[in-house]
Amino acid sequence: MTVEEFYEEIDGDYGEITSRILQEERIRKYLYIFLKDKTFTNLCVEINSNNVQMAFVYAHTLKGFSQSLSLSKLYIYSNLVAKALHNSNMERATYFLPDLSREYTRVIAKIKALQKADCSKL
Repeated sequence: MTVEEFYEEIDGDYGEITSRILQEERIRKYLYIFLKDKTFTNLCVEINSNNVQMAFVYAHTLKGFSQSLSLSKLYIYSNLVAKALHNSNMERATYFLPDLSREYTRVIAKIKALQKADCSKL
């Protein structure tokens, strides 16, 4: 799988990411770093603990990562959760959390598939 195919499969913005990060190897590097990131897990922990302030920090961080990596749908859902938490609306944030979780899981699975395809080339 190529980086362009990855972005097509996740409905990301390949043109945007390549305009900011010119080399595909660097894009891969940042995607693989994102794979190890615990922001989403921490967000879920804080939501389950009803800690609006820390949940907002993690949702906002995830939104930033998503935007920086041109993970368009993940950005949309993390933005919805972040906005709800910014307004201290935990009920609304938990309403959007399943959509965010599904998209996050989908993106992570595709990054793993990209990584596996890279390893098979060696």
